[in-house]
Amino acid sequence: MKSLTLVGLLRADVSINGLQNGQEVATFSLATDDSYKDCHGEWQNRTDWHRIVTF
Repeated sequence: MKSLTLVGLLRADVSINGLQNGQEVATFSLATDDSYKDCHGEWQNRTDWHRIVTF
């Protein structure tokens, strides 16, 4: 099993729901930013949104 650590900004849409077996599920969005130089040497910024589901 591999693990991944994401560090970013949490969006305010956290949702917690219960399953029929009593287990709870939390769903939320996390934004991560990346800065890089393109092929012309110009700095570019990119934001990726990750939909996270935890049990």
